[in-house]
Amino acid sequence: MFKNLIQLEKLYTKLNKKENFSNASFVKGKYDFYHYCCDGYNDVGFGCGYRTTQTICSWIKNQNIAMNQEYGTNIPIIQEPSILEIQKILVDCGDKPSNFIGSKEWIGCFESCIVIDYLYDVPCKIVHCDAGSLEKHIPQILDHFENFSSPSMMGGNLDSSSKGIIGIGCNYSQTKYNILVADPHCTFVQDELDLINDDWISWRSIDSFEQQSFYNFCLPQKKTLEV
Repeated sequence: MFKNLIQLEKLYTKLNKKENFSNASFVKGKYDFYHYCCDGYNDVGFGCGYRTTQTICSWIKNQNIAMNQEYGTNIPIIQEPSILEIQKILVDCGDKPSNFIGSKEWIGCFESCIVIDYLYDVPCKIVHCDAGSLEKHIPQILDHFENFSSPSMMGGNLDSSSKGIIGIGCNYSQTKYNILVADPHCTFVQDELDLINDDWISWRSIDSFEQQSFYNFCLPQKKTLEV
């Protein structure tokens, strides 16, 4: 099956907008950017959480490939699940009823954690941010990138659109944080330049997020091989 996927690695070095951060940390390692309709399955309007989950799964798969090559291990290489496969996993785990399979019901950070743990035996940490408290929790997210460097997922209630998070930066005064967002809501991209020029991957200040919404983060607890 044809997939409209762009493999990303060190994308932050190619962004048009150069931020002057005193401290910044990013995803390390290769991964495919999943987005609406990228595999021919029409998920417009509900699929963002699935696509961000697939992006995270791609990173884990590539880390396992690198581990096998570097250390001669024999970790099973499990491909990224389709949307229907994700739905079936959630039903099999007892999280969703049987009629969830084939539905247009969205998923969030909690469901993503279940799928990632089920497929790859990688636990995920959930960070919950009450409305108005997002900035207070950002140092914890920065710590995740510094210690694990794995992509994460972000979603909320009033702001329910799932987002991939692939980097965190703070300015010299240490008082303002920015989040590097990988937005899966695009339907077709040609290359990395499309993602950057159309702001599907872009820096967002904390102030740009919905202040009345709570947010959750799904942080996969798998460390990158890269340093």
